[in-house]
Amino acid sequence: MALGMIISANAREHELPNIIFILADDMGYSDMSWQGSPIQTPNLDKLAQEGMFLSRNYVQPQCTPTRIAFLTGNYPYRYGLHEHVLGTSSMKGIPSGEKTIAEKMKEGGYFTSIIGKWHAGVFLDSYLPHNLGFDHSFVCIHGHIDYWNYTVGDRATVIRNGDKFYAAFPESGEESGNTYATDLWKDEAVDIILNHNKVKPLFMYLPFNAPHAPFQAPSEELDKYSDIGIDAYWSGPDAALGRDEMTRRIYMAMVDAMDDAIGGVLEALVQNNMLDNTLVVFCSDNGGIPQADNRPLRSYKGDAFEGGVRVPGIAFWPGKIQPGSTSEEMVYVADWYATFAEIAGMDTDGEDKDGISALDALTGGKAIRDHLPIISAGRHAYITPGYSLVGSGENYQKILNQDFSDFRLYDLKNDISQEEPVVGLDGLRRDMKDGLKAHFYRTQRGFFNWDAMYARYRAEQNDSDHDLDMVRDDDPGIKVTRSGSESTVSISPVYDEMAYTLQRTLDGDRWTDMGTFVCREDADEYLFPGVEYNRKAEYRVLTDYHFGLPIHDPFSLESTYEPGPLKNDTHIDGFLPISNVTGGEKVRIIEESLEYGNHGHEGGALMLLFDNLNAPPSLTRYFIAPLTTGRVYASMLLEFEGMEEECTGEVNWLVQNGWNGETEKQASLQFHQDGIYIDKADPLPPHTRTWLSEHGRNVVFVLFEFDLGPIGQDVLKVHINPSGKPGLAEPQATLEGEFTFDRLQFKLTARPGSTLMVDEIRIGRNLSDVMDITPAKQDEN
Repeated sequence: MALGMIISANAREHELPNIIFILADDMGYSDMSWQGSPIQTPNLDKLAQEGMFLSRNYVQPQCTPTRIAFLTGNYPYRYGLHEHVLGTSSMKGIPSGEKTIAEKMKEGGYFTSIIGKWHAGVFLDSYLPHNLGFDHSFVCIHGHIDYWNYTVGDRATVIRNGDKFYAAFPESGEESGNTYATDLWKDEAVDIILNHNKVKPLFMYLPFNAPHAPFQAPSEELDKYSDIGIDAYWSGPDAALGRDEMTRRIYMAMVDAMDDAIGGVLEALVQNNMLDNTLVVFCSDNGGIPQADNRPLRSYKGDAFEGGVRVPGIAFWPGKIQPGSTSEEMVYVADWYATFAEIAGMDTDGEDKDGISALDALTGGKAIRDHLPIISAGRHAYITPGYSLVGSGENYQKILNQDFSDFRLYDLKNDISQEEPVVGLDGLRRDMKDGLKAHFYRTQRGFFNWDAMYARYRAEQNDSDHDLDMVRDDDPGIKVTRSGSESTVSISPVYDEMAYTLQRTLDGDRWTDMGTFVCREDADEYLFPGVEYNRKAEYRVLTDYHFGLPIHDPFSLESTYEPGPLKNDTHIDGFLPISNVTGGEKVRIIEESLEYGNHGHEGGALMLLFDNLNAPPSLTRYFIAPLTTGRVYASMLLEFEGMEEECTGEVNWLVQNGWNGETEKQASLQFHQDGIYIDKADPLPPHTRTWLSEHGRNVVFVLFEFDLGPIGQDVLKVHINPSGKPGLAEPQATLEGEFTFDRLQFKLTARPGSTLMVDEIRIGRNLSDVMDITPAKQDEN
């Protein structure tokens, strides 16, 4: 590059404004002193007085979804990251290849920094901020920390540029001598600003963890509020659950301390002569908690009413934003991606982003956004400049089937508190339902329970002092050595949730798969089998997570189970610990293995024996398989003997929606005396039970082929005794609808003496994972 071009590029970068995006955590809409609050917030007041208050500033109802939206510029439902916050061991994060706002700003010549709370995925190393475009990162990686020793459950959770960071002393409390977390983030931000080389503009993402619980504040701030009168809204006899005088005082002190920290950041900008060329945006990540003041908005964090999704927003930019102004234009947290890109002279054409630049709104014009979908775990809304359609429900397909019948329309211009739903306006209501429906059909299921349940399981297995020890390195080192006419390729380290595909190229363009290794146990390294040596060869490893797939459960008498009643603490690869076993000794492993087509099996089989009308036997299994889309195959051997006509043996695919949703059947394979049926079950009326074939009390090989797409767009094909040849013949049934599942249940409803036998359960992403149970020779039919 010519010297003149370098100078020109540097000059352009120097002219670009610095951008600092400050995010509070759980702060109320009306908790700044300029709004009349008793909380002292002089620095936020100054930003509002010299900048713009964004009165229609929207986010998601919870922490993680808002952060995903900001970082990606997209609705979090695109990634199944809209339903809940990520726990300490959650498996999900920003998908590989999705450009983040930090990567975008780097393209514009910015130095990028994140300081504060991450809470956007930690399971894979590629999920962490230092691998997602941030030149500098100093973060607590989870949703909350102790403010004095920076731990969660006694585990250290702070990293600086990928390395562990510990408090000076392990004790908690102000007396420990550790820096209060809010000041810890402030000190780091000040240091970055004061030492910033202004040849490059600065992009800083500063997400404080205050005033999120735990409720801890420095004594200096607490003393300011020790004698102040607390509104009966928190202290009176009619105070809502979670509101009390003590926690309100601590909350106020925490907001005060955060405001002081923001003042320190602004002062550092002044000291380094950066303030006049800096855009500062302040926002909260979701509606305030019960200890906050969201009035006049209805409800709070977690809800889709305005109090859960409309948050305080301020934009300050000397010479660009009119001091003391207010904008009533709608701005959504994903819009900052496109806004900052435009400010940096970049467009987002071709990036397929949901965010819309709000630059015109910041400079006093009209915003482009005319609607906003809020899709969460169980709270949803469709918001326009004048109205909000609000409703709830954890089963998305049922909401669609019922045509949003329980959703209510509110007039935001005349009823900001959403006290009374609007009557009439049927045309508007229909348009808003249709608008929200279009977004529901694009939603990728978050598979809430798979993630939450597996996170709980992994947390129980880990006893490290740092959650970073639970992070899986999905970019292992590669070492290639020559051994005669072959190459030995080793990768290190490897982890039991990961699948590794070795690829080779001879021309730097075309890559060829050389082998795939599905890791079942953590190890220092893995050696791929010998590869023909070629001096021109280059190698790389692509990683994906298998989380237990493929699964094979042969019901071995020696390893997986003990003979007798099944135990709740049993775990095999691919399944979470067994849950919901009923029937006692009547659900057990027996020595007899099932045979199909003269194909023998070793080990035992699962037997459900009915002999008690009050305790029908059943077994339910959770999966480790957080798939949001794609193909999943499952096969098993089944043998049914019903002693009466009404006897039924069932294989049920179940799902639970959210924390509190009911467990429902998505599909049910049923054995009756007259044959085998598939039932398109509860969520999709009308009931459509389809006869598949006879079984004649023989062992039956059943293959399920799931093609999982967005909400309600799945396809399930069922094959009875399919051929073992390549490919599959036409299935006995093809069903369309919603077939998400997180559990597999075997159940027997019968008369004494009836049995349901199960063997050789196999589940995988490829047909080859489940078809090797079939005999070598079969009839064409």
